[in-house]
Amino acid sequence: MEVKTRRTKSIDAGDAKWIAMLSQSIDSIGLDRFPQNLIDTLKTLVKFDNSVVFAYFQSEKPLCLFHTFSPEKHVVFVEDYLKGPYLLDPFFKVCSRKVDTGLYRLGDIAPDRFYQSEYYRSYYIQTELSDEICYTFYLDKGVAVVISLMRPSGSSRFSAREIRLLGSVSPIVVSLAQRHWL
Repeated sequence: MEVKTRRTKSIDAGDAKWIAMLSQSIDSIGLDRFPQNLIDTLKTLVKFDNSVVFAYFQSEKPLCLFHTFSPEKHVVFVEDYLKGPYLLDPFFKVCSRKVDTGLYRLGDIAPDRFYQSEYYRSYYIQTELSDEICYTFYLDKGVAVVISLMRPSGSSRFSAREIRLLGSVSPIVVSLAQRHWL
């Protein structure tokens, strides 16, 4: 399946670069470099600016497993988020309801009037994101994991084609990540 987007050249999941990066991700399962390898692999398919991986366990404070933020952005996306806004995060909420494993766009799971919500006004607006999509999946003992891919404001939103491409590799991404974060 070949995909053309404004932000990426024509590429498909059979592309040599994708396969080489996927091999590196597989080889790094269980190692510290795995999360970065996985993100770099996804970036061969679709361009995005930042990524963060959170693990959620019931009502406990989430655990940040990985991020690509600068120190300044880390404050907003991780430190401030963990102070409480996560409780209102649509991804946290759908994981609490055990949404099916897969790829989700924030706009598809956010409640009606999201942009008027307390979460948006008090926290999310500070992130300055134009779009966010996340792989969601589960580990043993009810731990939910979310791998978030983000584009800042001023960037284009993820196109339907990009989302279909990322969705088509969802089983691979989830399988690798589940094995890494057992």
